[in-house]
Amino acid sequence: METAVQDTSLIALEKVNKRLEPDQQAVIELLEEIGPAHDLRIKEALNQKEQKAMKPREFKRHWEINQVTARRNELVKLGIVRDIGRFKGMWNDEKKEYHFWAAQGDYRCPAGWVRQPDKPHAVVIPERCARCRYRQQFTEQKAEKPVIEKLKVREAASILAHHGQTMKKQPAGTALLFN
Repeated sequence: METAVQDTSLIALEKVNKRLEPDQQAVIELLEEIGPAHDLRIKEALNQKEQKAMKPREFKRHWEINQVTARRNELVKLGIVRDIGRFKGMWNDEKKEYHFWAAQGDYRCPAGWVRQPDKPHAVVIPERCARCRYRQQFTEQKAEKPVIEKLKVREAASILAHHGQTMKKQPAGTALLFN
């Protein structure tokens, strides 16, 4: 099978895979097997795999969504799994929109799902304490004062220029003189 991935990349990925925890290993192997998937699909597939495993019932594991998302987040931080965006499609006979994840180097598209444009993130400005607000206002006033003074002088100059008068430059703190 011919791939676009270099052999050195495959060797590096194999070394990283050997150092993964068993739960992380289970998630990455599943993503490589089934392709891009959302967290609920990963959970469902892991539980199906456990049910098919030839183990006594008491040793079969039941995956919960928080376990799946935690292992997936760890793999994202390691750079082994990547976010491929939001997709809309049918899940359990309902129209749903989910974030999909894929193993690095896997460029398959989720079958039956339509990519959605990314939503712009809302900027949340945290409420500041009174001391922080005072400090910020003081800094803004300190920074604004010279700018406002320059704007007032420019505005005055443009008004005077419009009326045919000129301003003479005066030392700071003295009145402006007009011709």
